[in-house]
Amino acid sequence: MLSFEVLSAVSSAGPGRMTNEDAAYAGPRLALVADGVGGAPAGQVASATSAHVLCADLSSPVPPGEAAARLRASLLRARASLAVGQRDDPARQGMACTLSAVRLDGSRLVILHLGDTRVHLVRDGVARRLTQDHTWVTEMLARGVLRPEQAIGHPYRHVVTRSVAAETGSGEPDVLVVDARPGDHLLLTSDGVDLGGDPLERVLRGRPAQVARTLVREARARGSRDDATAVWLEVVDVAPTGGAGRLLGAASDPRHVIGEVGAAMTG
Repeated sequence: MLSFEVLSAVSSAGPGRMTNEDAAYAGPRLALVADGVGGAPAGQVASATSAHVLCADLSSPVPPGEAAARLRASLLRARASLAVGQRDDPARQGMACTLSAVRLDGSRLVILHLGDTRVHLVRDGVARRLTQDHTWVTEMLARGVLRPEQAIGHPYRHVVTRSVAAETGSGEPDVLVVDARPGDHLLLTSDGVDLGGDPLERVLRGRPAQVARTLVREARARGSRDDATAVWLEVVDVAPTGGAGRLLGAASDPRHVIGEVGAAMTG
C-alpha cells in the first residue's frame, strides 16, 4: 500500500505582509495547498477553512475508488462553510481561495484543482506539471486572444477564474487521476513559488529536506513578494500510519477556521 512521506514543507508570508494567506497540509494520505485570492477580504480564513474541511474529510481511510467523490463532496462542504462565515461577518463577503489537493487512492493519485496553485509530478528525474492554471491570462492564451510574449508580466496574470468561494459561478474543479509509483515525487506550490524549467529541476535535485525552503528562497530572489508555499513529498511503498500530518501557514492558526470544522476545533 502506498503513502506519502513528507520530505520538506514551508509556508511564509510575503515580505512586509502581516498575514500569510496561504494554507497547506501534508500527511500520509493527503496533501494540499490553498491560497487566499488577492483583492478579496479574509483570504486567510478561506484558505485555512478549506484546508481543515478537506483534512477532516480525507485524512482518514476511505473505501477504494471513492477518493474523487469524497474530494468533490468536501469541496461543497468547504464552500458551505465559507457561506456561513460570510453570513456571520459581512466583512468577509467575497472571500475565496485557490486549491490544489492530492489524495492517494490505492495505486492512484486523485487531484482536485481550482485556480493557480500547482501540482508537479517528478518521475525518473523529470518534472511534469499536472495542473493547469485557471487564470484570465491562461484562458486568453488558449483562445488565441493573447500571444505568449504578451502573457509575461500581464497585469491580469494572477486573476483567477475558478476558486473555492461561497458564490455560485466560482467554477467547477478539475479532477485528475494519475497512476502512482513508489519513488515518485510530488511538488505542491502556491503561485508565490513560480519557478519552471531548468531552475525548478535544479532545485528538485537538491537535498530533499531543503527542497521546499530552497524553492521559496529562490522565488524571493527572483522578486516574488507574494505569500509562498511549497510541499515536497515522496510516494513510498509503506502503509499509511495513523499519525497526523503537518499544517502550515494560515491553516496552523485555529482563529482563521470557521464553520462546523472551526466549531469542532474550539469545542
